[in-house]
Amino acid sequence: MDPNLFIDSRVAPASIKYSQMVPLSFKAKQKSVLYTTSNQSTYTQQNNLIRIPMASSVAFQDGPNTFLKFLYTNNSGAPQRFSNSAHSLIKHMRVISSQGVDLENIR
Repeated sequence: MDPNLFIDSRVAPASIKYSQMVPLSFKAKQKSVLYTTSNQSTYTQQNNLIRIPMASSVAFQDGPNTFLKFLYTNNSGAPQRFSNSAHSLIKHMRVISSQGVDLENIR
């Protein structure tokens, strides 16, 4: 390897051939994963616990890029009002590890 490829960090180079530079990071990959509920699929005010088990083989959950998708059906016949967020539908959410430890407890 050409020793001139390693540039002194205190001096700005006159020019750089990026195709000949040593990479400074690892290649990143993004993988989409779909989880479904493990309990019933119809929920009411009395039956309102949703369990979504996540595979332990997934080493990292990317919180900012995680989404909850569901279909809301209004069976009451009365108009429903929602704010511009999920706070109208979700009052409390817990993320629990496979060992039963609370990782997140959001109210």
